[in-house]
Amino acid sequence: MKKLLLFDVDGVLRDSEQAAHRGYRAALGEIGHGLNSTSRRSWRLRGHIEFSSRTVLLLALHALEKEGISLRKLQRRLDWKVRLLKLVNKSRLSEQQIKKMNEAFSKSFASESIATVHDAIAALHTFKRKGFRMAILSDGHSGPIEKWLRENRVRKLFEVVLGSDQVNRVKPAPDGILKASKLLGVRPADIVYIGDTPADVLAAKAAGSYSVAVTTGMSTKRILASAKPHILINSLGELVMALEQGSFAAS
Repeated sequence: MKKLLLFDVDGVLRDSEQAAHRGYRAALGEIGHGLNSTSRRSWRLRGHIEFSSRTVLLLALHALEKEGISLRKLQRRLDWKVRLLKLVNKSRLSEQQIKKMNEAFSKSFASESIATVHDAIAALHTFKRKGFRMAILSDGHSGPIEKWLRENRVRKLFEVVLGSDQVNRVKPAPDGILKASKLLGVRPADIVYIGDTPADVLAAKAAGSYSVAVTTGMSTKRILASAKPHILINSLGELVMALEQGSFAAS
């Protein structure tokens, strides 16, 4: 039987880098800080499993700005992640400040007109023509994701759209994949989850599903390879070829 294709959104279907960077600026500006890190580095930071949570990422960026530390220089050290997490743990921000940062990010991000990743829409239509069932699982809220899918005229391609507001635990926990499995009556082993971070790969493995990591998002090829996905691709166009070649054995 054909696999269910379950897609992450940011970095897989839509190119969110610049919108995310402006969101980080808005979030830090809410508590009186700027953002001196380059957009690519602040975006890529969330590609590391330790900073996959938006709240942890915002706290990390806040710590860097507060301490006057360059992310570029810090990342030259082998223990940079340990050092940065120590700065996060020393944060003196209140729950209210953290809430305001997250709200500012969400407001900024929701106001953006975000482009699609190159060849993503064409690939989706190819999957549909070939008879694959498709669904969405994202760490973003379902409402804005539904809106973006409708604006790009692809909402009808997906049977279900799940966001972080509809699962108990976000990735790398397998909750979202298992919920999609239950809602759609598909075994986890018959699901292929396509994402752009190690957290996506770990979630798929924890659910007992196939994992496809794509390099169009926030994680580098090296970081994705270290998570050991079933397949590592550079675009969804390559996934079309992998499916045609039978890269996912029948279960």
